[in-house]
Amino acid sequence: MTFPYYDPFGALGAILGILIVVIIASCVIQIAIAVWVYNDAKKRNMDPTMWLAITLLAGCIGCIIYLVVRDPIATETTPMAKEPYDNKAELAQLEKGTFCSNCGSEIPAGAKFCPSCGNPR
Repeated sequence: MTFPYYDPFGALGAILGILIVVIIASCVIQIAIAVWVYNDAKKRNMDPTMWLAITLLAGCIGCIIYLVVRDPIATETTPMAKEPYDNKAELAQLEKGTFCSNCGSEIPAGAKFCPSCGNPR
């Protein structure tokens, strides 16, 4: 007498399979968020390694904390560049775009620092 195929763990196997897929997907999403936080912190001249670790350890809470405390994006102007110009020759030179002597990228008109490397004009 033969019995039809019976798998006592059939439903449990399906549940475990779905659970494994959910765990892998959540790990991939958390890693993607951590990579985004790392790159964003780098653009904002913050410590990217510290924020990567916080985001990986704390998950979404770490990402929310980062979004609350992050600095504005660093631009080619600095607080020194916002000072009024006393020298008309310096103002005339800043109105022309030039190239950085350090990295060779173009410095836009009005900037006192290179947007790529931060080297003074």
